[in-house]
Amino acid sequence: MGQDSPKKPLVVLVGFRAGIMRAAEHLGVELAVINRRPPPSDFSKRLALSVECPWDGPPEALIGTVLRALDGREVTAVLALTEGAVLPAAHLRKALGAVGSDVATAERCSDKRVMKRAMMDAGIRCARHEEITPGTNAEQLVERLGLPLVMKNACSSGSRGLLIARSVDEVQGGLAEHDLAESFVRGTEMSVEGFLQDGVVRFVSTTRYLVPLHANIVPSGVSAAQIEELHALLQSACNALGLRHGMAHMEVFLTEEGPVFGELGARPPGGRLMPLIQAAWGFDPYGTILRLGLGRDVTFPAAPGQAAGTWILHPGAGVLNRIEGLEAAEATPLVRKVLLRVAEGDVISRRIGSGQDIGHIDVRGETPDEVADALRAARRALKLTVQPA
Repeated sequence: MGQDSPKKPLVVLVGFRAGIMRAAEHLGVELAVINRRPPPSDFSKRLALSVECPWDGPPEALIGTVLRALDGREVTAVLALTEGAVLPAAHLRKALGAVGSDVATAERCSDKRVMKRAMMDAGIRCARHEEITPGTNAEQLVERLGLPLVMKNACSSGSRGLLIARSVDEVQGGLAEHDLAESFVRGTEMSVEGFLQDGVVRFVSTTRYLVPLHANIVPSGVSAAQIEELHALLQSACNALGLRHGMAHMEVFLTEEGPVFGELGARPPGGRLMPLIQAAWGFDPYGTILRLGLGRDVTFPAAPGQAAGTWILHPGAGVLNRIEGLEAAEATPLVRKVLLRVAEGDVISRRIGSGQDIGHIDVRGETPDEVADALRAARRALKLTVQPA
């Protein structure tokens, strides 16, 4: 008689990213997806389980729904794939006895107000900031933090709800809708992506924000000394937050006085950075997330093999009246792909976060600078004309 084949490990994903499917199948891992809406049908049929439920209610309701759906199945790991999933995933870990960030760590990583307090307590340099309360006075806030003033929502990502107020009147108008105010940091914004195992940041990749919210390049091209400094900053920030496992995405400003911490996400980044990391470094970051979650060995390359960049396309809200220069953009040296998911006459919605786009331009090259030049050239060639809807 033949022996039963061993059961595949089951990993619960809170949130969904299409890129993780291939990695899971390659590693022989089954996936249960917990999401606010079901994954696309071509992915759903490849899942062991798909549970559609809200996250922002009481954690007991989420836990009860998931436990009933699992019906006693053993879970190896619980992973958060989006910003809003970090805290719900921690509650599920606790209920399922899975290894990973606990609820307190997830709260520090999810609420920018709590995060900033942790950074200040650890002596990590970040922008001067104040929490906005019903009693906050706009004029006094500007006196203390100056203009322009960056106003944020405490629990958001991808610049959703971000306001850069340039007058007292704009600050006054933003008080009711924001939770946190920060002084404007004059420096170069970028990000650092890292993988942690047992509390140690074992790998870092740096990203150049060629055009913030639109164009990204991996690696950034900063010096070896700066990479070492950024690696140390990421380790210190993770220590301050209590983050010990998985992937971290840290935004930072390079200034004349050194790097200034912006914020940190305990999840994979958006902005098409995951495919850029894979193209530049030659390994699948989604596969690494799964391996770390499963407690398996991981190895990392010592250096990137090439530079990779993407220009995320969004011409603004309205009716897409004309597309010009597509063939010229595709013919630009170093361009690998120009993808447009819209046609002339389509209505484009307002962009409220970096995750919204109508397509992208992908470039590969030997250096970050030549990738930057190719991205600019291709974007100049592609003309997207939008008229008000």
